[in-house]
Amino acid sequence: MLETVESRLADPVSGRLEVVARRNKTEYYKCNGPNQNSSRTRTYLKHTDLDEARRLAQAAYDKKAMKMIREQIEAADAFLKRWDEGKLKALYGKMAPERRQLIDPVEIDDDTYVAKWLDKQYQPGRFDPGYPELITNNGERVRSKSEKIIADELLRRGIPYLYEYPFVIEGRTVRPDFYLLNVRTRQAFIMELLGMMDDPDYAKNNIKKLNSYAREGFIPGKNLILLYETHDQPVDIAVFRMLMDTYLK
Repeated sequence: MLETVESRLADPVSGRLEVVARRNKTEYYKCNGPNQNSSRTRTYLKHTDLDEARRLAQAAYDKKAMKMIREQIEAADAFLKRWDEGKLKALYGKMAPERRQLIDPVEIDDDTYVAKWLDKQYQPGRFDPGYPELITNNGERVRSKSEKIIADELLRRGIPYLYEYPFVIEGRTVRPDFYLLNVRTRQAFIMELLGMMDDPDYAKNNIKKLNSYAREGFIPGKNLILLYETHDQPVDIAVFRMLMDTYLK
């Protein structure tokens, strides 16, 4: 806003506008004196001079607006110098655990928030007999090498996640591959690795699943992250890292 007003005032306009409202019409005068009492220096603006009236009115408005905007900027700067976002978050974390359990805080620090977010009790998904045993660095058993790579990278980056956390979608339980948390924004995401996209039946079933996700409010690019692979084309880890940088930093 300030830039807009300053750019308009860069070309100065001489004089000021005086508006006189009469019974049946409005008259505009250009005044060259310093105040309203300088009537001897005013010039009547005809209907053909309305552009000049507009310039004078705009200049007067812009000068007042610039003063107000600068005052607001100064007030905001003074507030920001005193504002410490971490103080309110740290207040709850500094209290004894026995006291914290009695309090519903208005804001909590990131570590406490993450601990609460991860503290979800659920039964892990079932594995058929003979299924390969792949264990992540975080101790979960996962279903593919790609999922292990993803889980280990999430852990390395400090991105909180839950593996195959169950959701009820349209009346049935589904287990997205990963449930993720952006600690900074505290927004949660579902991430699915669609691992057999060259299998027509698999692709068809996942189209149905993704549509059901959307109807439940999980939208790709908003709170649903999708990765893809086929039998001969593994998940692109560079793309995965790019998505993490985009949604989870």
